[in-house]
Order: sequence, then C-alpha cells, then structure tokens
Amino acid sequence: MRNKSRLSALVISIIAIFISAFVLYNNFKDTVSPDSAPQPTVSAPVKTKALDITVTDQSESVVNLSDFLGKGVVLNFWASWCPPCREEMPHFDKLSKEYGDVVFMMVDLTDGSRETKEKAFSYIEESGYSFDIYFDLDGSAARTYRIQSIPTTVFVDKEGNISYKKIGAISESQLKSNIEKIR
Repeated sequence: MRNKSRLSALVISIIAIFISAFVLYNNFKDTVSPDSAPQPTVSAPVKTKALDITVTDQSESVVNLSDFLGKGVVLNFWASWCPPCREEMPHFDKLSKEYGDVVFMMVDLTDGSRETKEKAFSYIEESGYSFDIYFDLDGSAARTYRIQSIPTTVFVDKEGNISYKKIGAISESQLKSNIEKIR
C-alpha cells in the first residue's frame, strides 16, 4: 500500500508540473517574440577628446592645441638629442609640405639643460627642416599627454578627437596613413 501511495503522489506531482508548465507557456508565449526579445547593443567606438596644451612657438607666442580645432593635427613630442626622433624627422618634414591642410605641431621637450631652444633651433636649421617647432618649456604638455618616452606622435582629427597615438619612431607609411584619417 505504501508503495502505491508513493507512486500515486509521484504521478500527481509529475502531472502538476506538466500542467504548470503548460499554463506558464500559454500565458507567456505571446509576450516575447524573436522581434521583441532584447537585442545586444552595438555601439560606435568611444572617441577620446584631445586634451588642450599650451606651448610657445618660435617667436615665443603662446599657442594652444585648441587653436587648431577644425583641422587635423599631428602632435609630435621630440628632442634634438633623441636618435629615434632624428630618424623620423625627414618624414615629418616631407609630409608637412605635402599635407598643407594638416597642422604639424612638432613639440620640442625643452628642459633647459639637456634640451634647449638653441639646440633645437640649431638642429632644425642644420637639417634644413621647414616645419614649425613649438616648445614645451615647463613640461606641462608632456605631462598632459603622459609622455614617458620620445618620440611620441598623437593624431588629432578635425573634431578634436584623438585618432591614434604612436609611441616610438614612426615610419613614413604609418605617418601618411594616419594623416589620411584625420584630414
């Protein structure tokens, strides 16, 4: 008898589960369709806004990165004593002539001892480069962009967003490719 009552209880429980599942299915089958089911969201990449910096130009006038909003900017941090910086300078000079609609901010990290304005001017003049140079006299521009090693090149698009950042020497083809993206 005991086994019969256990078996009856088990059968009743199984029937109750099926009935509950049937009722739940019928109640909710029309509320979620493939079209109304939550879809994974796809978002565009988040653009990083370029931080403004203040440097001085060759005539000692104050210049801000934000002065060039609306134009693509190639922001290069360098020093005349840096071999990889010297290696990439011909590319910057060549492409600065080729891409007149893009601003080349060649920011010399002038610390007053190892790198001075005079050393930078001398190097640029001796090499025959024609691009404009800017000076980070107090290191604030380098700190703003967390420059840990030079050369470092930052590409800023017309809307003021960072498109790409390259730490280390950049090849002419890399430079050209990234310039095309910010024009």
